[in-house]
Amino acid sequence: MRKIIQPKAPLYSGSTPLWGSTRTLQVKMIDDAQPLILKASWPEITGKKEVTIIHKARLINSSPAITISIVASVDDCHHSTGTAQDNLGITNARNGTNPRIPKMMLGVILTPILKLKVKNFMKAWVQCYQCHYLLWKMRTTHGDVSRENLMWDPWVDKNVGVLLDFDLASSPDCSGRSGDRMGTVPYMARDILTDDYFDGNVAREYRHDLESFIWVLFWTALDDNKSTQVPRPWWRTSDFKSSYIAKSAVLMGIVFDKKTNFLGSEEHRKRWHFAVSSLEFLFRMKGREDLSADQLFREFEYFVARNWKWEGEGAPKPLLKDSDPIL
Repeated sequence: MRKIIQPKAPLYSGSTPLWGSTRTLQVKMIDDAQPLILKASWPEITGKKEVTIIHKARLINSSPAITISIVASVDDCHHSTGTAQDNLGITNARNGTNPRIPKMMLGVILTPILKLKVKNFMKAWVQCYQCHYLLWKMRTTHGDVSRENLMWDPWVDKNVGVLLDFDLASSPDCSGRSGDRMGTVPYMARDILTDDYFDGNVAREYRHDLESFIWVLFWTALDDNKSTQVPRPWWRTSDFKSSYIAKSAVLMGIVFDKKTNFLGSEEHRKRWHFAVSSLEFLFRMKGREDLSADQLFREFEYFVARNWKWEGEGAPKPLLKDSDPIL
Protein backbone atom coordinates (compact mmCIF):
# COMPACT_ATOMS: atom_id res chain seq x y z
CA MET A 1 0.00 0.00 0.00
CA ARG A 2 1.37 3.41 -0.95
CA LYS A 3 2.04 5.78 1.94
CA ILE A 4 1.99 9.55 1.73
CA ILE A 5 4.66 11.77 3.21
CA GLN A 6 3.35 14.66 5.27
CA PRO A 7 5.99 17.43 5.39
CA LYS A 8 6.40 19.56 8.50
CA ALA A 9 8.53 22.59 9.30
CA PRO A 10 12.05 22.56 7.77
CA LEU A 11 14.87 21.65 10.14
CA TYR A 12 17.50 23.21 7.89
CA SER A 13 17.44 25.19 4.66
CA GLY A 14 20.06 27.00 2.64
CA SER A 15 20.85 28.37 -0.83
CA THR A 16 18.76 27.75 -3.98
CA PRO A 17 18.32 24.81 -6.36
CA LEU A 18 19.97 26.73 -9.21
CA TRP A 19 23.27 27.07 -7.38
CA GLY A 20 22.99 24.17 -4.96
CA SER A 21 21.29 23.77 -1.61
CA THR A 22 20.46 21.40 1.21
CA ARG A 23 17.01 21.37 2.77
CA THR A 24 16.04 19.05 5.60
CA LEU A 25 12.38 18.51 6.52
CA GLN A 26 10.75 16.57 9.30
CA VAL A 27 8.14 14.29 7.75
CA LYS A 28 5.70 11.62 8.83
CA MET A 29 4.43 8.64 6.90
CA ILE A 30 0.69 8.10 7.25
CA ASP A 31 -0.06 5.17 9.60
CA ASP A 32 3.54 5.16 10.81
CA ALA A 33 4.33 6.44 14.31
CA GLN A 34 8.05 6.91 13.73
CA PRO A 35 8.98 10.45 12.61
CA LEU A 36 11.42 10.71 9.71
CA ILE A 37 13.54 13.33 8.00
CA LEU A 38 13.72 14.09 4.30
CA LYS A 39 17.04 15.50 3.16
CA ALA A 40 16.85 17.13 -0.26
CA SER A 41 20.00 18.61 -1.76
CA TRP A 42 21.65 19.64 -5.00
CA PRO A 43 25.29 18.43 -4.80
CA GLU A 44 27.75 18.95 -7.63
CA ILE A 45 27.56 16.22 -10.25
CA THR A 46 31.26 15.52 -9.59
CA GLY A 47 30.67 15.19 -5.84
CA LYS A 48 30.84 12.05 -3.77
CA LYS A 49 27.91 9.65 -3.80
CA GLU A 50 26.73 10.00 -0.21
CA VAL A 51 24.11 7.26 -0.43
CA THR A 52 26.65 4.79 -1.85
CA ILE A 53 29.09 5.52 0.96
CA ILE A 54 26.36 5.18 3.60
CA HIS A 55 25.25 1.80 2.27
CA LYS A 56 28.88 0.70 2.26
CA ALA A 57 29.24 1.79 5.87
CA ARG A 58 26.18 -0.20 6.91
CA LEU A 59 27.91 -3.39 5.77
CA ILE A 60 30.11 -3.14 8.86
CA ASN A 61 28.31 -5.76 10.91
CA SER A 62 30.78 -5.54 13.79
CA SER A 63 30.29 -1.82 14.30
CA PRO A 64 28.32 -0.70 17.37
CA ALA A 65 27.43 2.47 15.50
CA ILE A 66 25.90 2.78 12.06
CA THR A 67 25.42 5.78 9.85
CA ILE A 68 22.05 7.38 9.26
CA SER A 69 19.39 4.75 8.59
CA ILE A 70 18.24 5.32 5.03
CA VAL A 71 14.61 4.35 4.46
CA ALA A 72 14.61 5.36 0.80
CA SER A 73 16.73 7.46 -1.54
CA VAL A 74 16.86 9.00 -4.98
CA ASP A 75 20.37 9.62 -6.25
CA ASP A 76 22.21 10.28 -9.51
CA CYS A 77 19.28 11.74 -11.41
CA HIS A 78 20.35 12.52 -14.98
CA HIS A 79 18.56 15.88 -15.03
CA SER A 80 21.21 18.26 -13.72
CA THR A 81 21.12 22.02 -13.25
CA GLY A 82 23.50 22.16 -16.21
CA THR A 83 20.81 20.66 -18.43
CA ALA A 84 18.21 23.06 -17.04
CA GLN A 85 20.48 26.07 -17.58
CA ASP A 86 21.25 24.96 -21.14
CA ASN A 87 17.53 24.61 -21.88
CA LEU A 88 16.90 28.09 -20.46
CA GLY A 89 19.81 29.57 -22.37
CA ILE A 90 21.69 30.73 -19.26
CA THR A 91 24.76 28.50 -19.53
CA ASN A 92 27.08 31.44 -18.92
CA ALA A 93 25.56 31.86 -15.44
CA ARG A 94 27.56 28.89 -14.13
CA ASN A 95 30.71 30.98 -13.60
CA GLY A 96 32.90 27.90 -13.83
CA THR A 97 30.93 25.82 -11.30
CA ASN A 98 29.99 22.21 -11.96
CA PRO A 99 26.36 21.25 -12.72
CA ARG A 100 24.33 19.87 -9.83
CA ILE A 101 21.88 16.98 -9.51
CA PRO A 102 18.89 16.51 -7.20
CA LYS A 103 19.32 14.04 -4.36
CA MET A 104 16.78 12.95 -1.74
CA MET A 105 17.21 10.71 1.29
CA LEU A 106 14.54 9.58 3.73
CA GLY A 107 15.87 8.53 7.13
CA VAL A 108 15.06 8.26 10.81
CA ILE A 109 15.21 11.30 13.10
CA LEU A 110 18.24 11.21 15.37
CA THR A 111 19.10 13.02 18.60
CA PRO A 112 22.23 15.20 18.92
CA ILE A 113 24.55 13.72 21.54
CA LEU A 114 24.69 17.15 23.20
CA LYS A 115 21.15 16.52 24.44
CA LEU A 116 22.15 13.33 26.24
CA LYS A 117 23.09 12.86 29.86
CA VAL A 118 26.84 12.65 30.38
CA LYS A 119 27.02 8.85 30.63
CA ASN A 120 25.05 8.31 27.42
CA PHE A 121 27.01 11.08 25.70
CA MET A 122 30.24 9.25 26.47
CA LYS A 123 28.88 5.92 25.23
CA ALA A 124 27.73 7.51 21.96
CA TRP A 125 31.07 9.32 21.55
CA VAL A 126 32.96 6.02 21.91
CA GLN A 127 30.68 4.23 19.46
CA CYS A 128 31.14 7.00 16.90
CA TYR A 129 34.96 6.99 17.00
CA GLN A 130 34.90 3.18 16.77
CA CYS A 131 32.62 3.35 13.72
CA HIS A 132 34.88 5.97 12.18
CA TYR A 133 37.91 3.69 12.59
CA LEU A 134 36.15 0.77 10.89
CA LEU A 135 35.20 3.03 8.00
CA TRP A 136 38.82 4.17 7.75
CA LYS A 137 39.86 0.51 7.52
CA MET A 138 37.48 0.25 4.55
CA ARG A 139 39.28 3.23 2.98
CA THR A 140 36.33 5.54 3.58
CA THR A 141 37.14 8.94 5.05
CA HIS A 142 34.27 10.79 6.74
CA GLY A 143 35.90 14.18 6.23
CA ASP A 144 33.99 16.22 8.81
CA VAL A 145 34.18 14.93 12.38
CA SER A 146 32.35 17.55 14.45
CA ARG A 147 30.03 17.76 17.42
CA GLU A 148 27.10 18.45 15.10
CA ASN A 149 27.71 15.20 13.20
CA LEU A 150 27.70 12.88 16.23
CA MET A 151 24.17 11.71 16.93
CA TRP A 152 22.19 9.18 18.97
CA ASP A 153 19.58 6.79 17.61
CA PRO A 154 16.73 6.38 20.13
CA TRP A 155 14.70 4.08 17.87
CA VAL A 156 16.73 0.87 18.09
CA ASP A 157 16.57 -1.69 20.89
CA LYS A 158 19.98 -0.67 22.19
CA ASN A 159 20.50 3.03 21.67
CA VAL A 160 23.66 3.61 19.66
CA GLY A 161 25.81 6.50 18.57
CA VAL A 162 25.53 7.47 14.92
CA LEU A 163 28.16 9.10 12.72
CA LEU A 164 26.13 11.47 10.56
CA ASP A 165 26.49 13.50 7.36
CA PHE A 166 28.65 11.94 4.66
CA ASP A 167 28.40 14.89 2.28
CA LEU A 168 32.18 15.34 2.44
CA ALA A 169 33.12 11.66 2.70
CA SER A 170 35.42 10.04 0.18
CA SER A 171 35.94 6.45 -0.89
CA PRO A 172 37.96 4.88 -3.73
CA ASP A 173 34.83 3.41 -5.35
CA CYS A 174 32.86 6.67 -5.26
CA SER A 175 33.51 9.55 -7.59
CA GLY A 176 34.49 12.84 -6.07
CA ARG A 177 36.46 16.01 -6.46
CA SER A 178 40.17 15.64 -5.87
CA GLY A 179 41.99 17.94 -3.50
CA ASP A 180 39.04 18.69 -1.19
CA ARG A 181 40.20 20.33 2.02
CA MET A 182 37.06 20.25 4.11
CA GLY A 183 36.16 20.04 7.77
CA THR A 184 34.71 22.03 10.65
CA VAL A 185 37.59 24.23 11.81
CA PRO A 186 37.03 24.20 15.62
CA TYR A 187 37.42 20.40 15.65
CA MET A 188 40.19 19.97 13.08
CA ALA A 189 43.63 18.73 14.14
CA ARG A 190 46.27 21.39 14.69
CA ASP A 191 48.64 19.82 12.16
CA ILE A 192 46.22 20.51 9.30
CA LEU A 193 45.27 24.03 10.34
CA THR A 194 47.91 25.32 7.94
CA ASP A 195 48.18 26.97 4.55
CA ASP A 196 49.97 23.86 3.27
CA TYR A 197 46.96 21.68 4.09
CA PHE A 198 44.38 23.97 2.54
CA ASP A 199 46.63 24.37 -0.52
CA GLY A 200 46.54 20.59 -0.97
CA ASN A 201 50.12 19.84 0.07
CA VAL A 202 49.32 17.83 3.23
CA ALA A 203 47.26 14.63 3.23
CA ARG A 204 44.65 13.94 5.90
CA GLU A 205 45.67 10.98 8.08
CA TYR A 206 43.83 8.87 10.63
CA ARG A 207 45.49 10.66 13.55
CA HIS A 208 43.98 13.94 12.36
CA ASP A 209 40.42 12.61 12.59
CA LEU A 210 41.08 10.94 15.94
CA GLU A 211 42.26 14.31 17.25
CA SER A 212 38.98 15.80 16.02
CA PHE A 213 37.06 13.41 18.29
CA ILE A 214 39.19 14.58 21.22
CA TRP A 215 38.43 18.23 20.48
CA VAL A 216 34.70 17.41 20.26
CA LEU A 217 34.94 15.95 23.76
CA PHE A 218 37.08 18.72 25.23
CA TRP A 219 35.06 21.69 23.93
CA THR A 220 31.89 20.03 25.23
CA ALA A 221 33.44 19.48 28.66
CA LEU A 222 34.80 23.04 28.72
CA ASP A 223 31.33 24.47 28.08
CA ASP A 224 30.13 22.71 31.26
CA ASN A 225 33.02 23.97 33.40
CA LYS A 226 32.11 27.12 35.34
CA SER A 227 35.60 27.59 36.76
CA THR A 228 37.40 30.81 35.87
CA GLN A 229 40.78 29.17 36.53
CA VAL A 230 40.99 27.26 33.24
CA PRO A 231 42.07 28.53 29.81
CA ARG A 232 38.97 29.56 27.89
CA PRO A 233 39.88 30.86 24.42
CA TRP A 234 37.23 31.70 21.85
CA TRP A 235 37.11 28.38 20.01
CA ARG A 236 33.97 28.83 17.88
CA THR A 237 35.80 30.32 14.94
CA SER A 238 35.93 29.48 11.25
CA ASP A 239 39.39 31.03 10.87
CA PHE A 240 41.90 28.18 10.91
CA LYS A 241 44.77 30.32 12.18
CA SER A 242 42.69 31.56 15.13
CA SER A 243 41.64 27.98 15.84
CA TYR A 244 45.27 26.87 15.90
CA ILE A 245 46.06 29.59 18.44
CA ALA A 246 43.06 28.63 20.60
CA LYS A 247 44.01 24.95 20.65
CA SER A 248 47.64 25.77 21.41
CA ALA A 249 46.55 27.96 24.33
CA VAL A 250 44.45 25.10 25.70
CA LEU A 251 47.28 22.59 25.43
CA MET A 252 49.68 25.01 27.10
CA GLY A 253 47.29 25.78 29.95
CA ILE A 254 46.00 22.24 30.52
CA VAL A 255 49.01 20.03 29.83
CA PHE A 256 51.89 22.27 30.91
CA ASP A 257 50.41 24.66 33.49
CA LYS A 258 47.98 22.07 34.91
CA LYS A 259 45.08 24.53 35.04
CA THR A 260 42.47 21.81 35.38
CA ASN A 261 40.12 23.24 38.03
CA PHE A 262 36.48 22.33 37.65
CA LEU A 263 33.25 23.86 38.94
CA GLY A 264 30.05 21.99 38.18
CA SER A 265 28.13 18.76 38.79
CA GLU A 266 29.80 15.45 39.63
CA GLU A 267 28.90 13.86 36.29
CA HIS A 268 30.27 16.83 34.38
CA ARG A 269 33.39 16.73 36.54
CA LYS A 270 34.04 13.13 35.42
CA ARG A 271 33.72 14.10 31.78
CA TRP A 272 35.99 17.12 32.31
CA HIS A 273 38.82 15.06 33.80
CA PHE A 274 38.41 12.42 31.10
CA ALA A 275 38.68 15.17 28.48
CA VAL A 276 41.78 16.60 30.19
CA SER A 277 43.37 13.14 30.15
CA SER A 278 42.51 12.91 26.44
CA LEU A 279 44.46 16.10 25.76
CA GLU A 280 47.40 14.64 27.66
CA PHE A 281 47.13 11.53 25.48
CA LEU A 282 47.14 13.78 22.43
CA PHE A 283 50.30 15.48 23.64
CA ARG A 284 52.02 12.13 24.32
CA MET A 285 51.33 11.07 20.75
CA LYS A 286 53.13 14.13 19.40
CA GLY A 287 56.26 12.95 17.65
CA ARG A 288 54.80 9.48 17.05
CA GLU A 289 53.49 10.18 13.56
CA ASP A 290 55.12 6.91 12.50
CA LEU A 291 52.33 4.93 14.19
CA SER A 292 49.91 3.22 11.84
CA ALA A 293 46.17 3.79 12.15
CA ASP A 294 45.83 0.35 13.78
CA GLN A 295 48.55 1.08 16.31
CA LEU A 296 47.19 4.50 17.22
CA PHE A 297 43.63 3.23 17.51
CA ARG A 298 44.72 0.33 19.73
CA GLU A 299 46.61 2.73 21.99
CA PHE A 300 43.60 5.03 22.26
CA GLU A 301 41.26 2.12 23.05
CA TYR A 302 43.58 1.14 25.90
CA PHE A 303 43.59 4.73 27.13
CA VAL A 304 39.77 4.90 27.12
CA ALA A 305 39.43 1.62 29.04
CA ARG A 306 42.02 2.68 31.61
CA ASN A 307 40.48 6.12 32.21
CA TRP A 308 36.76 5.25 32.05
CA LYS A 309 35.13 6.92 35.07
CA TRP A 310 31.53 5.77 35.05
CA GLU A 311 30.93 3.18 37.77
CA GLY A 312 28.21 0.67 37.00
CA GLU A 313 29.05 1.02 33.32
CA GLY A 314 31.88 -1.23 32.23
CA ALA A 315 34.52 0.31 30.03
CA PRO A 316 33.59 0.11 26.32
CA LYS A 317 34.56 -3.18 24.71
CA PRO A 318 37.65 -2.75 22.49
CA LEU A 319 37.13 -3.48 18.81
CA LEU A 320 40.54 -5.08 18.36
CA LYS A 321 41.34 -8.37 20.08
CA ASP A 322 44.78 -7.19 21.12
CA SER A 323 43.98 -4.15 23.25
CA ASP A 324 47.36 -3.93 24.98
CA PRO A 325 49.29 -0.69 24.45
CA ILE A 326 52.26 -0.70 22.11
CA LEU A 327 54.27 2.12 23.69
